[in-house]
Amino acid sequence: MNEIKALANPPNVIRVVLGGIVILLQDKIKQVGGQIVIKNVDGKKEEDYFETAKKYLLNDVTTLMKSLT
Repeated sequence: MNEIKALANPPNVIRVVLGGIVILLQDKIKQVGGQIVIKNVDGKKEEDYFETAKKYLLNDVTTLMKSLT
């Protein structure tokens, strides 16, 4: 998981999986005062689930794994 967090531009498969996890755990993210990271892409606002996962989920892998079980 630490290797995934260190990736600047992860493969699309990793982005999709982490995006799904962020969506599943968005209530828990909001409980800790977090929110989905929004970035501008071609003048449009877009949710960046990978950055959100790096910021709120991949910091504590043990808690992440417990949340998924």
